[in-house]
Amino acid sequence: MTRFARLDRLPPYVFATVNQIKMEARHQGKDIIDMGMGNPDLGTPPHIVAKLIEAAQKSHNHRYSASMGITKLRGAISNWYKRRFDVDVNPDTETIVTIGVYVWGKIPDKYVKLGSVEFAKFMIHHAHVAVSPGLGFGEYGDEYVRFALIENNMRINQAVRGIKKIL
Repeated sequence: MTRFARLDRLPPYVFATVNQIKMEARHQGKDIIDMGMGNPDLGTPPHIVAKLIEAAQKSHNHRYSASMGITKLRGAISNWYKRRFDVDVNPDTETIVTIGVYVWGKIPDKYVKLGSVEFAKFMIHHAHVAVSPGLGFGEYGDEYVRFALIENNMRINQAVRGIKKIL
């Protein structure tokens, strides 16, 4: 097999690094709340699967949506944030529909010099919360981390308490 020297000079894959640290912490017995990549560990509830099948059978749903997502859906997301968290989110400028449910958080000023990779490691070790470093999504993401909102409410609240302790 041919080896390419260039490959040896590539930095490690940022998500693999964070995943390794997360797994090491779990092996040490730490309860890590995984809000990183967003891979669900439970099956989709049957009522959601039924609605998906119903929607997929309607031909008008076979089109591509607008790049930011359907306007009514963005409005519903904004309303949900207001009801759930009492947070105002502008559906036209602060809401976008993507695959998955994610929230981007700006790294607090006192930690921004760490960069998103080191801050993600810090979160695992000190808040016991795994997040995705923004750098993995491009150089402009380095002052941000991404939270995958796939955990249940109890675990999300537990993560928030852990994060508040370190901030």
